[in-house]
Amino acid sequence: MGTMRYLVVLLLLIFPTLASAQSEFRVSCENVTKIKIVRIETKYWDIQSDDGYFYALNMELTEKAGEELVALYNSTPSERLIHGGKEFGHMNIVINANGVVLESAAPAWDNFSKERVIISIIRKEDAFEAAKVVCPSLVPDKMLIDGQW
Repeated sequence: MGTMRYLVVLLLLIFPTLASAQSEFRVSCENVTKIKIVRIETKYWDIQSDDGYFYALNMELTEKAGEELVALYNSTPSERLIHGGKEFGHMNIVINANGVVLESAAPAWDNFSKERVIISIIRKEDAFEAAKVVCPSLVPDKMLIDGQW
């Protein structure tokens, strides 16, 4: 019995628990139809940056990809995040772009829907680089400024 207990403890140390597991959604030229980058002032969103802005990377999805994302979202356990002193429900979904994990600067503000995935990125250069990793042919030549061209 002691050996079995030792084996269970060893396995728990080696492998992450299900409670901390993240779901993964893959994006690429195959399932993204359009990419937008939106500059947003940080002061309204309690996000820290050097220039006072963060950048929303908005990836519009194909219909099939949207359905897959909704199914993944519905099967992912919600977790609680504290952001700006407020508590948010959040789906722990990692966005993988052609083998590269796209890091969100503010997971509480990430958005997952049948139409799109939106993640927050602090630096403009990083937002454009992330768009390039998703699909080079869809990188926008300009960004939206607080929702305006």
